[in-house]
Amino acid sequence: MTIDVLVKIKQYVSVWAAVSNTERPCPPSCFSGLASVVRRLSSGFSLVEVTLALLVMVIGILSIMSMFPVGLDQNIRSIADTRTALFAEEVFAGLHAKAETNWATLAEAQLPAAAANMWNPAPPGAYFTGTNVTTNSYMYKNFEDHVLRYRLVLTTNGLIKAATLFVWPDEFGTTNSPSVFYAEFFRFRP
Repeated sequence: MTIDVLVKIKQYVSVWAAVSNTERPCPPSCFSGLASVVRRLSSGFSLVEVTLALLVMVIGILSIMSMFPVGLDQNIRSIADTRTALFAEEVFAGLHAKAETNWATLAEAQLPAAAANMWNPAPPGAYFTGTNVTTNSYMYKNFEDHVLRYRLVLTTNGLIKAATLFVWPDEFGTTNSPSVFYAEFFRFRP
């Protein structure tokens, strides 16, 4: 409490003592200032107000916490999409390189893998063409980092070969919704 409040209380107490000693009635105006001082000293939050404030805070914190699993799941999907896109880029680059020299046998080509010592099964034939689903796992320091399942289908239409690559980001699971990549190769030299 401040000194001013204490001084006012002391004044009101002395007025009260003087009134009670003389037994004269004191008009209500002499106690109006005392009531405001007492109200200021006892002002605060009620239990209901505190409970409602805590309820609002808990609802807010729980709603924020519920967003974390969604964000983590989206991060995992983003990483898988990036890996499949890089894998497709590597396969199509290998097909482009093979198409320059082996146009007729491109469908039977076994493409070498970049970072060949990291893949299991190891090259020479890391990427196989055909209708079967092939699984490759990327190993890092003797631990499996990620696994890709894929199917590479090549079709020929005259001077154009079309490659369709279906990629699934995990070793297990359904093959219903792959990431599909498509590229065409044109034979410049007949």
